[in-house]
Amino acid sequence: MFEIIRWYIAICLIGLLFIPVSHFLFNSMRTIGIFYTKSISLSFLALITWWIGWSRVFNYDNYLLWVLVSFCFLANVFLYFTNRELFSKIIAKWKLILVAEIVFLVIFILLALIRIQTPNAENTEKPMDLMMLISVNRTDYFPPLDPWLSGEEISYYHLGHLGVDIVSRISFNQPEVAFNLGLAMIGAMVGVAIFGLSLDIFSVNRIVHFRSQIFVGFTAVVSLLWLGPLAGFYNLVKTFFIVYQEGGSFFDEWWWWWHATRILEGPIVEFPAFSLILGDLHAHVLALPLSIVAIAIVVKTYINRSNLSFKYWLNSPLNLVFIAMIYAALFCTNSWDVISYGFVWFGVVFFLHVRNENHWSLALLNTCKYMILPVILALIFASPFILNLESPSISLGVVNEETTGLRNLLLIWLVPVLPIIVLLFMTHLSVNFRIVSFVIAIIMFLVTIFVFIQIISGDASVLFDRGNGWLALVLIGAVIVVTAQQSFYHDSQNNQSMGLIFLLVALAFSIIFLTELFNIVTGTPGRFNTVFKIWYHVWTLLAVAGSISIGIIVNRLAKPLNYEDEIFTRKNIRYCLPILSVCFLIYGFSYIYAPMMALSRGYEDQKINLDAVVYLKSSDPGLYGAISYAKEKLSPQEHVLLQAITHAYGKGGYLAAASGIPTILNWPGHQIQWRGPELSLYDRVVAVDQIYSLGSSNVGLEVAKKYRVTHIYIGREEKKLFGWNIADRFKDWDIVWKQDNSVIIKVP
Repeated sequence: MFEIIRWYIAICLIGLLFIPVSHFLFNSMRTIGIFYTKSISLSFLALITWWIGWSRVFNYDNYLLWVLVSFCFLANVFLYFTNRELFSKIIAKWKLILVAEIVFLVIFILLALIRIQTPNAENTEKPMDLMMLISVNRTDYFPPLDPWLSGEEISYYHLGHLGVDIVSRISFNQPEVAFNLGLAMIGAMVGVAIFGLSLDIFSVNRIVHFRSQIFVGFTAVVSLLWLGPLAGFYNLVKTFFIVYQEGGSFFDEWWWWWHATRILEGPIVEFPAFSLILGDLHAHVLALPLSIVAIAIVVKTYINRSNLSFKYWLNSPLNLVFIAMIYAALFCTNSWDVISYGFVWFGVVFFLHVRNENHWSLALLNTCKYMILPVILALIFASPFILNLESPSISLGVVNEETTGLRNLLLIWLVPVLPIIVLLFMTHLSVNFRIVSFVIAIIMFLVTIFVFIQIISGDASVLFDRGNGWLALVLIGAVIVVTAQQSFYHDSQNNQSMGLIFLLVALAFSIIFLTELFNIVTGTPGRFNTVFKIWYHVWTLLAVAGSISIGIIVNRLAKPLNYEDEIFTRKNIRYCLPILSVCFLIYGFSYIYAPMMALSRGYEDQKINLDAVVYLKSSDPGLYGAISYAKEKLSPQEHVLLQAITHAYGKGGYLAAASGIPTILNWPGHQIQWRGPELSLYDRVVAVDQIYSLGSSNVGLEVAKKYRVTHIYIGREEKKLFGWNIADRFKDWDIVWKQDNSVIIKVP
């Protein structure tokens, strides 16, 4: 309990550091940035800390953090005495501050309780995430050393893990506890940020009733953090039928909830509720709070549309610097977010220029002029991080397999768009043939390019193999056309909140459409990363649009409907009511998935705790003792502790992950994903095999010295792979630690 209290106090302290920055960026919006302060403060503190650690001017330690915190507080004190009006405006919003803290605290406690029941850092990619967090915690400089590739630095996004470690240090918690509380904090930061974002969008519609705004905020939180896809409810019902027919307990059906994200053949389709309950402290989850801030920047741009030119940034350099820092931090946390939310920002600016200038080519030119400075400055801010990434080559390819059929499209996306569908039934539909023809022309142009590439590459057969995937594309295109048209119409009627949500839906489905045709080729096969990372952002965008849609629907139902202007007419009411009822029923049932998943995880027989590693005390006491020894006696900068190599999701490499002491190699598949297929790991694999096979022989010693191995661990995995008598091969070398048939041997 005290760990949770200390953590909450620490994040509140950090949240105060950059309140003036948050207010400066969003002072024209309803919440004046109050709901984004924790996300902005933590990301800015992490980014500045990373810069200092990278420069090697100062070591990364507790002293550096307290110096930075003290400096920020002194800067705020100076601002208070020089600009008291600024703080008076913030304090005047005490109701919103109170709401923000209550929302954060409630979500934080709920997620902490969920993490307490399943705290173990085992299975899925938890060992890798633990490795990232521990390596950041034990480093002196940035980038940190890679515990799974000795002599090399981590070549993956880790700014989010640094943010978690910063809170851990300030709250005097251990990184093993931070693994779980960090995830609870991220969920709470996301919840409070989307709560504020929904207020900012909803208030544009001049709906000022406080209770209405709170309702919309609550809807936004549950839409993002609780709602599941139709596939989730489908798997829930399917499992119930299996239990009913075959007997047994529902919760004995091990990980039935897993299949809700494995709808497609190959790619994973995650959503926030799944991520937070699963418990992987992964980059795409850590980026969620800052991604909401990126959407808030889009909303700010849409509302304050009067000056979308190159000169705007010259007249407001602080805006330029702060927004560039946000995007730089977003890149260093998870670069895929920059692609998606940069696209949305570009799309909104382009839309506004088209509205003003009536010519798409001129609008495109002016949009590029407006975006160029933030892009350049964000790249400059992120350049130290980018230069240290040994990432695989990236290219753009076409989608030949793993396409989305009509059934799977509905299983994934039907639920989050249901509120938008209902809103369309309750609003006036107007057709602007200029907009419709323009959007259709873009869609047909993209399809033509796709077909042309397939034909000239000799893969024309895949055009027929797609099957009803073409129907899915038609449906996606229809959604884009309708919502883009509706956005243009409502914007022209000065109904900006509805114009914005329809525009967000159009851009979200544009992303889906593009990823059905084209694929970002990385180190992973197929379109795994493209779908896994980018569709996650689509879910976030639709959660925002859906929550505002629900707020508008409820607000309109409280008033007499204008039957003349809407589809929901007296004549059509007998047809519309059943459709709307089914929509609400499906949407409501989709909220059952997340709590049932949480209950199911509670039956995994994990001990109630916050420590992600303490489960090893009973399951593998030898490994647990070795971790404690390595953390206490060894240094990542000076030692290499050899362990057996296993592939991803295996038990091997856990000692390196939990202690931060490098081993020659582990999880080789992930290393190739991070660094590219041209990375040669064969020599390292052979070296590990030679050392364990040859023992304390001269050849074994020579190989160990070549890779600067200082210690060798022999535990369960090593005995399974190299024989139960493996320790006898090293009888000529000193044993420095021994427990429960596990040993650590020092290389002479």
